[in-house]
Amino acid sequence: MEIMAIYRTIQMSFWTDSKVIDDFSIKDRYFFLYLLTNPHTNLCGCYELSIQQAANETGYSKDIVEKLIDKMEQTHKVIRYSRPTKEILILNWGKYNWTKSPKFKKPLFEEIKSVKNTDFVDFLREMYEKCDTKSAPHLLRDNRKDEKEKIYKEIIDYLNTKADKRFSCQTKAYREYINGRINEGYTIDDFKKVIDNKVSEWKDNEKMNRFLKPNTLFAPSHFDEYLNQGKMKNNKGFELMI
Repeated sequence: MEIMAIYRTIQMSFWTDSKVIDDFSIKDRYFFLYLLTNPHTNLCGCYELSIQQAANETGYSKDIVEKLIDKMEQTHKVIRYSRPTKEILILNWGKYNWTKSPKFKKPLFEEIKSVKNTDFVDFLREMYEKCDTKSAPHLLRDNRKDEKEKIYKEIIDYLNTKADKRFSCQTKAYREYINGRINEGYTIDDFKKVIDNKVSEWKDNEKMNRFLKPNTLFAPSHFDEYLNQGKMKNNKGFELMI
């Protein structure tokens, strides 16, 4: 019997992303790729996966899988896992795989209705409402040099203006940090929000002012915290990633 193949596409930038390079171990990288591409994945990015299934399919022991899931959720903050329903939720799935096409919405919501964890259902529905394919040009998903240059310049110029600094948008390290965060789904507005938050807190602080620089503000270990500082969690306990 002939079976139709199903493919999952992984961007090549996965291997150069600063979060992956700096924070993910070899086991982390393999396991996260498994979570993104295994045969249980679906349109909505939330699917059932038991610890035993993951162990069987990756070749890891159940104990290692447990630890990796905890690490992906608590340290890297790229998933949520519901042990009662055995469901994995990939937090940024929608940013890279969803569209606002009416033809896409119907099968997507059919899958969302089958999700057992009600917190995950609410998260997915709200993520879809915030999904805006018009913002795609702000992502460094294409190879157009001029588009990238405009993005680097806009972000670094904004930081220089707000913080009274003189950083160069040509600095390779700064570009890599910007690329890393944008490839995770953050927008130019998110960068500006991070800058605004920390400038208001650090600019007039003689001790902290020196940390108003791209490699601090845009680092993977701090970016989400700086973006969402002071933000109240929703009543389900999630800070919705938009």
